[in-house]
This record gives sequence, structure tokens and C-alpha cells, in this order.
Amino acid sequence: MRVSALLRALETIERHAEFVRWRAPLATSVDEPEVVFDLGVDLRPQWAADGTSPTGVRPVEAITVQFPVDYPNSPPVFRLRADFPRHLPHIQPDPLSLAPRPCLVHGSETNLFRRGGIEAMLAQLVYWLHAAAHDRLNDDPTVWQPARRDLVHDQVVLDLDQARELPKGRHTFAYQSATYTSLNKKGLPRLHRVLLGPESVQLTPKFWNGLKHAELGPAMHQGSSLAVILRPAPLPANAAFVADRYQPDAVHDIASLRVSLTDWRCNEAFDSFLAALNKELPQLEINASYPIPIALLVHVPRPRTVAGTTATTETMAYVIELPKGKGHVLAPNTPVRLAAVLEQTGPKLLQRFNQQDPARATRGWVAVGSGSLGSKIAILAAHQGRAPRFVVDPELQDPHNYARHALRPMSPEAPNSLMVAKVTAVSHEIACLQQPCEPWMSSVELAFSDPARLAKVHTLANWLLLNTTASVMVRNFLTREAHTLHLPRCAEGALFGAGRVGYLALAGPDHNPNPTELFALALQRFGERPSIAEAALSPSAQLDTIHTGLGCSSETMLVSDAAITQHAASMTTALMRLHEGDLPPTGTLWIGEQSDDSMSLTWTNEPVAPFIRVPVEVPPGGDSWMLHISSEVHARIESDVRAHPTTETGGILWGCVNEALGAILVVDVLDAPPDSERSVASFVLRTEGAKQAQQERFKRTHGALYCVGTWHSHLVPSGPSEQDREVARKIAEGGLHANALLIWTPAGYRALIADAMADPSLLPT
Repeated sequence: MRVSALLRALETIERHAEFVRWRAPLATSVDEPEVVFDLGVDLRPQWAADGTSPTGVRPVEAITVQFPVDYPNSPPVFRLRADFPRHLPHIQPDPLSLAPRPCLVHGSETNLFRRGGIEAMLAQLVYWLHAAAHDRLNDDPTVWQPARRDLVHDQVVLDLDQARELPKGRHTFAYQSATYTSLNKKGLPRLHRVLLGPESVQLTPKFWNGLKHAELGPAMHQGSSLAVILRPAPLPANAAFVADRYQPDAVHDIASLRVSLTDWRCNEAFDSFLAALNKELPQLEINASYPIPIALLVHVPRPRTVAGTTATTETMAYVIELPKGKGHVLAPNTPVRLAAVLEQTGPKLLQRFNQQDPARATRGWVAVGSGSLGSKIAILAAHQGRAPRFVVDPELQDPHNYARHALRPMSPEAPNSLMVAKVTAVSHEIACLQQPCEPWMSSVELAFSDPARLAKVHTLANWLLLNTTASVMVRNFLTREAHTLHLPRCAEGALFGAGRVGYLALAGPDHNPNPTELFALALQRFGERPSIAEAALSPSAQLDTIHTGLGCSSETMLVSDAAITQHAASMTTALMRLHEGDLPPTGTLWIGEQSDDSMSLTWTNEPVAPFIRVPVEVPPGGDSWMLHISSEVHARIESDVRAHPTTETGGILWGCVNEALGAILVVDVLDAPPDSERSVASFVLRTEGAKQAQQERFKRTHGALYCVGTWHSHLVPSGPSEQDREVARKIAEGGLHANALLIWTPAGYRALIADAMADPSLLPT
């Protein structure tokens, strides 16, 4: 303890306006020095003359302040006189052997001390005494303070919202199944944790004889039991009863419990239960070496919302122990143990602790991919009470997967000896968080070819489908089939460049833009930021892999578990914000870049308008092609056309080709070379500077984007001219991939394939 800090504290107390005198000198012979002083309380004149307020507060109160041994690292403790009234609200729960301690602040007294020192604590104490004298400690018009309990023995775990629905209808009591775990360790107080079950039960001999009990070890026991739930009987004329008098909960045996239950109009229901129990107990033998806990829950209606909840019902919990052996009955002096009410793990609890609104609907979604990134997003979402409803992945968990997977092995032997499906591991973890999650160990193609599974997606998981497989085949499938199969909007998450770059994309309404269009646009954005392009697209980035075994197909991306977790947290944050709110009216693209020291991420996001999709004219019997034009490209083409209203104009299309989908994706345009010729009847694309411009643009994305054709305008609505077809043939002659000739007309776009392989007559016969 710092002596200078202690002396400053005493001086601060003495300078306070309500300080009267030191009642006893500083006691330094104890472990924690303490001092007693008198503090004035502003009472009404009549109360001051009487020497006390109606609540028992005196004009001058003796205050004991205790200084911890590490003061000022820890705050001091203020205590009232030993006989100060304990029936008032906002008194800290403490053993009766200690003098009462006022609750000075909603929150942490340590934080109050950190912010304002002992002066702030003293100010709160003066305010507390004034409010106590005027009986205003529980007069907040918005909340009701829960009853104080000086000693809590046990715990009752439940879904509070569901428990408040019991008893049903006009009934005043309900019997529910329960399970328990008890800790009976020598030298420690016994502790019961009772979990409220989902089934209602009847108090029959069959029920009592069916209770199971087991010892988990020398000090731990578990088994099945009973929970009794009581609700106040209505007032005459069925008027609702409200318990509007604050009182601490001093229940300690059945006699004192009955007094409280009488105040709450629950005594008749309790007596009915007690009679039924005592009827069975003499014949019932408790085959256990320890007492069996029965939980008692009492729903007490309050005039205002109970502090810390959103309900006007305060649920009081107790535990009554059934003695081991046979021939017992419960008497008025049978002990009753106070129990804390704990909200069980579940979506609402998880949402509340993650600063999300539990009132917002939890909408189902599908996680495609349960690898390192996908498992982390799924589990992070589950911790927020918004887990995927289905997880899809065909792979088993291999030993190396545990290096970066969200889940740990189930036992020391598990990572090397047990064959566990990735989806099984993920769904089991989610189930432990009390959320339904069905594992589908299958490829996405097989999963959605099953009509029964597809129907489940339509009804139970129609909010979103998230793909984290980093598979082009999966992306192609979702692009091709999402509309036909009526899948939910698709999102994709992936990492590039050893975790330096994160990618998250959300398809638009009606699957426009789709995953393939968004990925092409992302490549364009990568190219606009050299550091990202180098990390994600350069030849060296493609070699960043780790060998995981011998032979082919034994490589994985070089990236740390920490980097995956870092990106997964950001992606989950974005997705859960949408889950709590609404999906945007457009597509969305997020790109994250890790800092040089790997300590932080910088994310950008942009809305992505629908792509314009133009069917491409192909030779008879040829493969179908579609030209996909980004809104940016469309805007630039329109701007160029407006700049040349009396002549045809044009330029070079830039993007990529997806042969599997028959898609030519255009995400950029290059201006026409300066020697190009524009006239009323034609546009001739020349070559001055074109090669250099294309090489520079090609290098930006390390070849991921390239020339995919040309465009030009027509002044009147018309299709491809013979001259256009000739140009297409010339483009096709030197092309290594399919190109397109795009024509802008006042009536819309037309397109022509420029591909030497487009003619099916070239196939050998």
C-alpha cells in the first residue's frame, strides 16, 4: 500500500461537505487498514427531529472505509453500520456476519474509482444515503431491482423465455423434467446445477422410480430430477396480480419459503406439490450417496421491467434437497437453498452477448465448405447465435487440417486415428451451442441434386449460401444453377497471397451479379492496387504452398492459422451485420489487405450493380456464349457514344473468359488508339499504341485479365453487318481463346462470337 495515497484519501474524505467527524482513528493493526467517520444525511426536518427516516436512515451515519492492501491499485470498500436496515434495494449481497455494503453504481465500482477516485465514490455514497432515506433506491420508472440474496448456493439453468410460458393457460403450477450435476467436494460447500428439461411430467410412482443417478467421480454426481414451476393465482375477477413491494429474498427453509409464496399468491400451488411429494417420499428410496436436488421456480410479476432483462417477471429459483435413503418427508424446517437463474446457452443468449438484437429473426443459411476458412466463419456465426442451418463438404478431416481448422481434436488420439467428416465436426460443435445444423457430406452438385435436400434449403435456409471452398468448379456450379434451382443469394469468401488478401462477395438479387461476375470484377480491383495484385496474382504468389504428404494433390495454401482467423472474423462481422439487418439491394464486393506487420486488416467495400448480359451470336450448332458487361463498362461505353453522336466509335474489351460457363466477362475497356477512324458508316480500330497499352494493362493483373474482344457503335438499331462478321473472323484467326465483337445500338447491345473454334463443322468426322 502506498502511504501517500492513503493519506490523500483521508484528506479527501475530511474535505467533503457532508463529513462530520472521525469516529475512530485509523486502524492499522488489521490486514486492511480501516477508519470510521460520520457522514451527514439530508433528511426532512421532521425525520431529523425523530432521529431517523421512515426507512431507518439516521441524520448522521457511521461509515467504515476499508483500504485494501494494494490500495490504490484496488478501490476502497465502504460499509454501513452493522444494524443498518437490510431490507432496502441496492445493498450488496454479503454474509450477515459482515456490515451492509451499499451498491454505489450500476456497473463496476472499480471503474468508478479509476475514473473519479475516492471522491467519486464518496459522492455516490452520499447520493445513495439520500435515496435510501427517501425510499427512492427502487423508484426508477423504467426498471425494477431484483431481490437481493446474500448467499446463493446453487444454479438453475434454463431457457428463460420458454420457462416464462409455463405453467400453461390458467394453471398455477407445472412439473418439468430436469437433469442435474452436483459437486460434493470435501472442504467446499455443496453445489448443484439443475438444467430444466423440455418435457412435462406427472408425479407418479413410475416417474419417481425412473429417476437415474450416477457418480462421475469421488466428488461429482449427476442424474435426473424434477423442476417445479409456480405462477401466482389470479386476484378476484381474474385481475392480474403484481408484486410491487421490494424485499430481499431471505428464504432459508420451507417455512420461510411459504411466507414468501403467500405474498406472491403461490402458496396453494406449492402446498399441492408438497403434499404430492410427501405422499411418495416414505415409499421412495433415493439410491444415491448424496441428496438429490429438486428445482423450484417462481414467476413473480413486477410493476416494471426487471433490471438486466426485457421482462416484467422476476423468476426466483430455489433448490430443495431430497435426502438419500428412505422414509423421509419434507417438514417446515427442511432447508431451502437459494439458486441463481442462469440463461442456458442458445441463440438469444449468444446474440445478446455479441451485441446483437435477439428480436431480429435468425434466418437459415447454407455453408458450402468446412475447411479452415469455412469452419471458422461457421463457428464464429454460431457463437453469435446465427449458425448455418446446413454445412456441405465431401472431405474427411485429415491430420494436417487441425493446424488451421476452427475445431480441435476430440481426444489426443483423434487427429491421427479417427476418420471424421469435416461437416460432422462442425455441425457437432454448433449443436453444442444449442443450434440446429445438419451435415451433408457431399459435393455441392450432389447435395443440390437431391430434391429432398433442395426442399430443405428452400424452406429452412433461404437467406444465403456462403461458398468458402476456393473451388472454381463450385463457383461455376453456383453461377450456372443458382437461378434454376432457386437457391438463395450466394456469397463467396476466399484468401489469396498467403493470407495477405481477403475476398468476400455477395451476389445481387436474382443472382445478378453472380459469383463469377463478382470474381472477375475483383480481379480488376486487384489490378488497381499493385500491392494486392503482387500478393494475390503474381507468379510467386501461385507457388506459396505447403506439401502435406507424398505424391500428387498434397499441397495447401501457405497461410497461418492466425491470418485465416483474422480474415474470418472480418468476413463474419460483415455477414452477421447483414443477417441481423437485411441484404442490400445490389451485389457487394469486399476486399481486405493485411498490413505489412500482419497486425491489422484494411477492408474496402463497394456496391456492385447488375451486369448486362448479352447473348452472343454463334455459328449454327455452336456452343452458346454470353457476354457479361459490368455497369462500369456500360457507363463508359455510353459516355463514349454520347461524345461521338454523329459517328460510330469503339474500343477494346478487357476481362476474362470462362470456357466452362460459356461466359465472356468484361470488366474494363481500353480507349481506341488515336489513329482509329470514325465515320457515319463505320468505325475502324487501328493499332497506334495499342500493343503497349494492352501490355501495361496485362501486367497489372499478371495476366488474370486480358483482351476479350472489341466494341463499336451503330447509329441506328441494327445487327452485325457483313463488315462486322469479317472483323470477327479476323479477330478469331489470332485468338487463343474466345473473343466477342460487341455492338452498341440505340435499341440495345448485340454481340458476335470471334472464335476460330466456334464452328462445330471443324470437329473431325
